[in-house]
Amino acid sequence: MKINLIINNMMCANCVSTIENNLIKVSGISKVTCNLVNQECHLEYDENLISRIEIINAINSLGYQVNDDIKDVILNIDTIHCANCVATIENGLKKHDGIINVSANLVNSNARISYNENIINLEEIKDIINSLGYQVKENLIKRSYYISNLDNNFNDALLYLNKVEGLSDISIRNNILSFISDEDIVDIVLVKNKLRKLSYQLESIKQNKLDIQSINIKKFRVSFIIALIVTIILDVLSMIGMFSNSIINLLGLNVFVIIQFILCSIVLLIGRNFFINGFKALIKFHPNMDTLVSLGSGVGFIFSIYMLFKYWDTSHLIHHLYFESSATIITFILLGKYLESLSKKNASQSLISLYEIIPNQVLIEKNKQELLIDSEDLKVNDIVIVKTGDILASDGIIIEGKAELDEAIITGESLSIIKNVNDEVVMGSTNINGYFKYKVTKIGQESTIGKIAQLVNEAQASKAPIARLADVISKYFIITIIILAILAGCYWALIANKDSDFVLNIVATTLIIACPCALGLATPTAMLVSSSRASRMGILIKEMSALELAGKVNTIAFDKTGTITNNIKVVKEVNVFDNENKDTYFKIIKSLESKSEHLISKAIINYLEEYDELDIEDFEIIIGKGLIGYYQNNRVIIGSDSLIMENNLIIDPKFIDLDNDYKDNHITIYMAYNNEVCVQFIISDQIKEDAYESINKLQQLNKDIIILSGDNQNKVVELARKLNITKAFGNLLPQNKIDKIKELQNNNNLVMMVGDGVNDAPALACANVSVAIGTSTNVSIDTSDIVLINNKLNDLVKLVILSQKTITNIKQNLFWAFAYNVIMVPIAMGALYYFNGLLINPMFGAIAMSLSSLTVLSNALRLRKINIS
Repeated sequence: MKINLIINNMMCANCVSTIENNLIKVSGISKVTCNLVNQECHLEYDENLISRIEIINAINSLGYQVNDDIKDVILNIDTIHCANCVATIENGLKKHDGIINVSANLVNSNARISYNENIINLEEIKDIINSLGYQVKENLIKRSYYISNLDNNFNDALLYLNKVEGLSDISIRNNILSFISDEDIVDIVLVKNKLRKLSYQLESIKQNKLDIQSINIKKFRVSFIIALIVTIILDVLSMIGMFSNSIINLLGLNVFVIIQFILCSIVLLIGRNFFINGFKALIKFHPNMDTLVSLGSGVGFIFSIYMLFKYWDTSHLIHHLYFESSATIITFILLGKYLESLSKKNASQSLISLYEIIPNQVLIEKNKQELLIDSEDLKVNDIVIVKTGDILASDGIIIEGKAELDEAIITGESLSIIKNVNDEVVMGSTNINGYFKYKVTKIGQESTIGKIAQLVNEAQASKAPIARLADVISKYFIITIIILAILAGCYWALIANKDSDFVLNIVATTLIIACPCALGLATPTAMLVSSSRASRMGILIKEMSALELAGKVNTIAFDKTGTITNNIKVVKEVNVFDNENKDTYFKIIKSLESKSEHLISKAIINYLEEYDELDIEDFEIIIGKGLIGYYQNNRVIIGSDSLIMENNLIIDPKFIDLDNDYKDNHITIYMAYNNEVCVQFIISDQIKEDAYESINKLQQLNKDIIILSGDNQNKVVELARKLNITKAFGNLLPQNKIDKIKELQNNNNLVMMVGDGVNDAPALACANVSVAIGTSTNVSIDTSDIVLINNKLNDLVKLVILSQKTITNIKQNLFWAFAYNVIMVPIAMGALYYFNGLLINPMFGAIAMSLSSLTVLSNALRLRKINIS
């Protein structure tokens, strides 16, 4: 079982390691991966050993807060007949974890249920109700729409909505229309069109990761601005009080100090989450970034209160207060959080923007009429009409027409592709020229773009070994800093005999300046940016460890068919025994081959594209050998030499000699008409256009290239010769491929396997890095770490270079993060005080900490545009 949980206060690398290291020890949990950038925790667990609520409780017990996703739903229940039914349903549901509240209604025969979606899902709730002996009426959906031109008179719309059977809980508030829709009864498209005819402009309300990030950005921005204004006032008052007595004489010393206390309290209240989360983590012996911030700022605040009482009526009071330093620390940390949230949003923007190009509305054909509907209302099997310039809102299959499509969003290629009836089309493609209709096959998360987004999101949650190293270091970093701060304070107080002000400055500055934000963001931000950039190029990184290892592998093993060669066949040569009847033969051949979906048939049909088709009778497919049919009572046989010989026909020696002239990868197909062999096709695999260049570039990058194929050894060797590859192995079964890869690995090689078929899946699973071609089977894609959806080998070169650039970037980030701490922590502890009396104020420590995080984030974001050609 897999779940994804949002953890609000997972703020640093130490938080990540704390959660991962503790949860993996819990019985029943098999895998834990936290993503600091997205604040997500991805878990795999055995639901027979541990429940979701127990997992959430385990996280909460560590001092972290899971973002519980509370949902409200109204379920119609046909079989509610009495008050006892109401009590049975309510009590039966409330016994289950995740159910927040239940209110069953006898009059309306429904139940309003509030539940935690992370603990129990809607289907489980329905199953519980059904197990109690009641029947849930399916397909109820809560819909909400923003009405941009709402005036005071919405009565006409409400009058209409209240008459629509299947709509319930209709409400309008703050320009938002909400209702519950029984999708089995209500045609939501007609409802929305009716409201639009009443002149109301409806906009769907959607919530996604980018919306959440925008909310966080707004929250940090508002908090920072308020804190900044208050802190500036506090700093100005403090500076005036230190250099002039005018304002003190005006207000009075005590009033002046109380104002500082109040202003500082306001800022600390704004940053209260730092204290709540920090001290929770400290109490549970899992200190994190918030712990350092809260200790640094809190020590200054508490010490100032102590001094306030100690020097209440003396002129020394003004020089012993650190209210402005405590407030400034929080303010600069809020600035850092705001900048981090902006960077995280920028890093995720490329993935979210995939959906932004999808049109809001599409034209469909329903009951022989054209109807404009919102793209979110598309359903599988709907018929969509596409005109020139339209962008496709779903995946589908063309059922009528022909068009020229730009699939650059998926393939990365600007060249247009001709699409005919029965061809597949993908969401996001643009119709450059033509008109067609297609049947919807996949929508939303099941669409091509939806799966891309899902793969990228999973990749962002996975970790490379270098990321795990940073997590291990961060785990011990915070405890070390706390100990150093205490030791430094003890030294200056007990050995150097410095006063309490000096000691406070040392302790607070050490705690603040060593904040591990930069260390925690060094790896995940770079990985996130790289995986997002890779996705834009058509490279899906499913495992971050593969992104790191892709640049380090020294051996790359390729499958042949479908990987180095295209999954299509091409006719290289045609020989006709009787040229007088050539056109007739070709028409008959095309007519018979058009009844088959085989790759060889498609190759012949493409070659004979200009010829018309004739009527063929008694068509029959001879599996693995060819086709038999009749034209005007004359038998037609098209197939291999074995099929020809099985039918006691003789192949002319000239045809056989021509066949022997081809030594490379080819297939020979014969056509016999009226018991005479009269046409010969020489068909071969087509080497991908970029294969020569890509393999040459990989060899220049010091990668050893080999071919592992199940095809004939001679054909494999001939293909390798053409590509300047010296190691080629044919006639390999799946187990043989595994043996070859293990043999390479036993010789201290890091091996990447690139394949596309079911027979490649075991070898892909065995390799250090597995790469599936975009046209691969589902099995090989599921087994692989990386998917090249463009079906281009040149993307493999880009992957290797991007991997090398990413690791270099991470090493730079880690260097700056470590260098910053190595240099600044001793200075904060007072190392330079002996030489020149330099002592850093906690306020400047907060500034330095924020700048270090910003440096790391900025460096990681360079990967968005770094040259990988």
